[in-house]
Amino acid sequence: ENILDFNQSLNIVLDKSMDYQIAKQGLDVAEKKRTQYFRDLFPSVSLKLFEESKGKINNDYIRKSYGVEISQVIFNGGKFKFNYLRACSEYNAAHEKIKKAESDMVFNTNKFFYNALKFKNIYSDYDRIIKNLCANFKPFEKKYKAGFVAKLDYLETIDTYKELLFKRDDIGKERELAIIELKHELTVPYNKEINIDGVFDLKDKYYDIDKIIHNMLNTNPEIIYIQELLSAAEYGKKAASAEFKPSLFFDGYYNKTDEEEKRGDLDLENDWYAGLKFEVPFGGNTLKTEYSKSEAPGNITNTESKEKESFKVNLNILDSLGDYTKEAEAILDYKKQMKSMDDIKKQYILDAKKAYINFERNKNKFIRMKEKRELYENKVKVALFRINNNETEMLEMIKTYEVLLIAVKDYWESLFEYHMSITQLEILKGNIFIDNTPIKKDVPENKNNSSFEQEFKEVEGLMDKFDKRVQRNKIRIDRLLDILNKRKKEALG
Repeated sequence: ENILDFNQSLNIVLDKSMDYQIAKQGLDVAEKKRTQYFRDLFPSVSLKLFEESKGKINNDYIRKSYGVEISQVIFNGGKFKFNYLRACSEYNAAHEKIKKAESDMVFNTNKFFYNALKFKNIYSDYDRIIKNLCANFKPFEKKYKAGFVAKLDYLETIDTYKELLFKRDDIGKERELAIIELKHELTVPYNKEINIDGVFDLKDKYYDIDKIIHNMLNTNPEIIYIQELLSAAEYGKKAASAEFKPSLFFDGYYNKTDEEEKRGDLDLENDWYAGLKFEVPFGGNTLKTEYSKSEAPGNITNTESKEKESFKVNLNILDSLGDYTKEAEAILDYKKQMKSMDDIKKQYILDAKKAYINFERNKNKFIRMKEKRELYENKVKVALFRINNNETEMLEMIKTYEVLLIAVKDYWESLFEYHMSITQLEILKGNIFIDNTPIKKDVPENKNNSSFEQEFKEVEGLMDKFDKRVQRNKIRIDRLLDILNKRKKEALG
């Protein structure tokens, strides 16, 4: 049987979650894309080696060349720079997407793990309370068999007692369902037995809603993710606008080349080219000019080197209409991201305010449920005291136990809700892995607890009265029991 705590459960989810693995793969793709656009900022350089031989006999013709080629964008309106910056923003967005996947897994694992832990604790308390009741129920059955309890009273008491047993068994089924849901979240086979171990580790939390919203807007991974996508869209818009600005390119090569009719030592000569290309887009057209100089070595028919200088002008008609479409799409994408940014901030601010209110409600509810549990635990003690002194009926005592079971369930339910409200606020703030410490024994008291104090004082007063009454009536009760036993023996005899 495997015993899991929260951190082990979270590690299982991180290892098996496809969403998390896809997010990490997305980061790897974004890194490659960023490297690609960074490379475009520098000259493109290639080395080449060429050798050719021909001839039917002994390869009597040979040509050989080796050298380097270079091309570089001198300026193009900042297009390559904006493409690189967009890739950087997309990389940052991919990184935040991983954090968002982590925060989702932390929240969901919290929900399913602590829900299962909640029902485990409820069942444990129910079982302990029922066993305590059983120990005090046996004397009642003896009294019934002895004829001191009316049959109708006995049946009604038994029915209420069985109802408590049913509630315990029903909580056991809810515990099983919670374990099944946890297995599903952990992708653990349903036939594999697991047992969870842990405590509700809570701090006494006091939040400032303004600080929560401030931290959230600056650290929450989903908000930063959308901000980075907005930044990427802005750079994309600038890159699309750069298509309408003049561009200047350089390209050239420098080789050593020679060719001979007969194989032998080659006399390598210079072979080079250098050119500038200037492009100006306007009205969907592109004006292209090119100036170049070159020198080529002679060949077997003409051994003299050839120098050449050229200047070209081309006007391409309506060849760049697609740039207008790209720019319009980039502007539209930017506006969509602006709307997404505005929507996500509004939604998160609303979620933060609701989460804060729920936190305050759940904290107060937990404090109140803790008080009620303590109250009814004391009432059960009083009921046990009274039943042992024949001052109350067994049915009344069982009903007190029944109320205690309700209070116990409410206590654990409120503790779970309090825990989840803290988890939600911490995740909204961007604190993905929450640093919890064990809950203090004395949770900050609710200021409005006067009713509980009054009830508890009433219980203490009842205890004092019972003590006095027991001392006064102890002898009389013993005598009464002796008389009843004698009459019972006489009737049976």
